[in-house]
Amino acid sequence: IPADAIYISTTHDLVELAENCIDESWSKGKVFVLKQDIYMSGVDFEGIPTFGGTFLGQGHKIYGIELEQNANVLGFFRYLQKEAIVNGLILQIDVQPDGSNTMIGGIAGVNKGTIRNCIVNGVVSGKSIVGGIAGVNKVSGTIENCTMNGLVHAEAKVGGFVGYNQGVIRECLNNAEVNTEVEHNTIGMDLSNMDMD
Repeated sequence: IPADAIYISTTHDLVELAENCIDESWSKGKVFVLKQDIYMSGVDFEGIPTFGGTFLGQGHKIYGIELEQNANVLGFFRYLQKEAIVNGLILQIDVQPDGSNTMIGGIAGVNKGTIRNCIVNGVVSGKSIVGGIAGVNKVSGTIENCTMNGLVHAEAKVGGFVGYNQGVIRECLNNAEVNTEVEHNTIGMDLSNMDMD
């Protein structure tokens, strides 16, 4: 971890990160370190728009995230740029956008970077191109040693890891129920007792 790393410890820190990442170049070259578990229920958070830095979860959990806005390309990170690295992050997330939306994922809507050693627990749902880890994994994208637990639902192009893959997926484990038909807002899952480790 470099001396100039930016530490994420609170909901305010995450919201501020999302606001700064509206600028696609702001996060490039920066390292962000999750310092502790963060509970996001009730927080006005619509995902991190675009990310090109390194995000080190250190095995900590971000939980209680609900993304329900009517938007395409939706996830904890909406876009992961080619230089982006997300490592060791555990998410409990409910992504059920209000509309006929595509490119929906738990960690990323669209991944061009590297997602490694991550766990997603929850529900990821959309119209099409829906995956538990990423909606789309682009040619430059790599997803490795990740686990998806929960439910993944869409009408077409749906998978436990990704909805549409052009890149590399290796050594991943899907424990999610994957279903190709869903009615919006009929999916529910009790995550209170889910093992987050």
